[in-house]
Amino acid sequence: MNRPLHLVASHPEAPEARPLLDELSAQLGARFGGDGRDSFQGWADDERHIFLLAQTGDEIVGCGAVRPLTDVVGEVKRMYARHPGQGIGRTVLAGLEAKAREAGYTELWLETRVANTEACRFYQQHGYQRIENYGKYASRDNAACFGKPLGATDNIMHSPMADPKQIVQQYLDAYNRFDVAGMLQPLHEDVVFRNIAAGEVTLTTTGRDAFRQQAEQATQYFTQREQRVTDWRVATGRVEVDIDYTAVLAVGLPNGLQPGDTLQLQGKSVFHLADGLIISIDDIS
Repeated sequence: MNRPLHLVASHPEAPEARPLLDELSAQLGARFGGDGRDSFQGWADDERHIFLLAQTGDEIVGCGAVRPLTDVVGEVKRMYARHPGQGIGRTVLAGLEAKAREAGYTELWLETRVANTEACRFYQQHGYQRIENYGKYASRDNAACFGKPLGATDNIMHSPMADPKQIVQQYLDAYNRFDVAGMLQPLHEDVVFRNIAAGEVTLTTTGRDAFRQQAEQATQYFTQREQRVTDWRVATGRVEVDIDYTAVLAVGLPNGLQPGDTLQLQGKSVFHLADGLIISIDDIS
């Protein structure tokens, strides 16, 4: 898949959602004996009930939902990607986390089957940790429950007195685990991002929403990626890092690299900070 991926707010009963949800139910039923069709009982049309579809071109390729468990805890439900290994799940989950944060949730919980090892690994890679089985899953040995705080440390991290190196490291750690919502946490509302290659500016975004859209689209291009810092230079309001960049491609590139090929680059990133937030990023290669 090399077309842009977009997230669209929708509803579980929307006609375009039904084929995906039916596919998910059929797969779950065949593998684990339960199809999850009761996930939307009591669904309400308000901001605390979130349902997103992922779309590329004219095709709906993924979905996911959040519903309330408590005033501050939401539950992730019905995560599905029609085409595995193409970044769809990462993009949907990041979108759900961003919407959940906007809706006032401070934490997300979810359940999957212990036998669903790929799902367990996926959530752990995106910052979720095993928690005690909750609700109807409390007595089920075949259930694995996970939880993730949403910006629980924002007030500390984003204090004007916060360590600039720590703020940048938070951003880089989220980038490496494909966590777009985590990347957004240390960014200023008016953040400016520029990609500079061979002295030419090849991409510019202004504002967190534009950055989010670009970052979500970028996740579909790689199956693995890592920015590894080899040197730090920290000054007041500025952090400059030298980067060794490694990524495994999910799509082909115009330069002839194919899916599965490894991309290796060296460069640097320059971060400017204001009020404990990153207000500009220049990625230079």
